[in-house]
Amino acid sequence: MLIYELAFSCKPLTFWSLCQTLVDIHVDNGQCVIVCGDIHGQFYDLCNIFDKKGFPSQDKQYLFNSDFVDRGSFSVETIFTLFALKCACPLWIHLARGNHESRSLNKKEVLAKLNETVMDMFSDTFCCLPLAHALNRKIIVLHGGLFSRDGVTLSDIKSIQRFCQPPKRGLMRDLLWSDPQDSPGRSESTRGEGIIFFGEDVTVIFERQQSRSFVNSSLCSQHLTTATGRITNESSSFSKLHKWSQIFRRSQLCDTRTGCGSNGLLQTE
Repeated sequence: MLIYELAFSCKPLTFWSLCQTLVDIHVDNGQCVIVCGDIHGQFYDLCNIFDKKGFPSQDKQYLFNSDFVDRGSFSVETIFTLFALKCACPLWIHLARGNHESRSLNKKEVLAKLNETVMDMFSDTFCCLPLAHALNRKIIVLHGGLFSRDGVTLSDIKSIQRFCQPPKRGLMRDLLWSDPQDSPGRSESTRGEGIIFFGEDVTVIFERQQSRSFVNSSLCSQHLTTATGRITNESSSFSKLHKWSQIFRRSQLCDTRTGCGSNGLLQTE
């Protein structure tokens, strides 16, 4: 059996198609969740994470917060490994969709290494991945950030029709693309049409609106583009003052540009 046939034989597409768009993750006392940011086809970074932190287990869950593919040279190997781990221990490893989990950004490598059939499998599975996770109803984990309007609820997130390629506008677009900024309010992003930056005040309003569902909530994301268009490993200043954390996992960008690489840990006591 070919490796991609083995990876898809456990039908991860069927599993994720039954998941909600916002998935709740429960962590018991003494257990932890390791939240990892962008891998971007850096397969050896992925191996290094497991070498340093250990493999998923009942006491140590993993949440890979999207952008597993594109830019690096080993996107196929990276996603096969994550899919296989999800099939082997579905309760201990969680995968979210990012803006790079799209057909157009990954087609070249997949066709060079495999074929159109596998590309269709990847594309269909990416469309089924959840867009957000909630850890113990205290921490909301998103790939991008908050929304172009106030008043968005957790029910609205759960109701997003995610079974499609990333759209040009709407809540799904915001979840996958938006970034925090130091100044208040919202502004147009340098990333493209329909993408926003949002300030601390937007975060405060969102948290207050979720207070009935979440107690002392915090937010976590991994996009790191500033208002000047610069990719950085430094969190915006308001994230240091308020309840926003950013995680940027990969040690290199496009196999050449050095980055810090990081992961987050939630542990209950």
